[in-house]
Amino acid sequence: MAATATGGELPTLDGRDTKALTEPMDCYQDDPATTEDQVAVYHRGDRYVIDPSVGVCDCPDMLHRRPDDGCKHLRRWWFRTGERQLPEWADLEAVDRDLREHIDDGGSA
Repeated sequence: MAATATGGELPTLDGRDTKALTEPMDCYQDDPATTEDQVAVYHRGDRYVIDPSVGVCDCPDMLHRRPDDGCKHLRRWWFRTGERQLPEWADLEAVDRDLREHIDDGGSA
């Protein structure tokens, strides 16, 4: 995650992790706009195409700021598939319902 626990402190989630976990997003591997390795992530009426295997997204955050751990769209997919782990201390009630269902299923896409 964004930080690791030191001296008994809880690790923290950065803003992109928090948004990836809490904002409504829909992910589709079979979207007509994607190729075999890509996923379409719909968020607030916009479609973003991610390629999780190489860590790219066509959203403005990735295009302009290039965050080291990826944008919220990539992180959403990684949380959904279990490639990025939800901290044990996280409040599951705060996690977006759709994502929570996938986490409950063991992170299956």
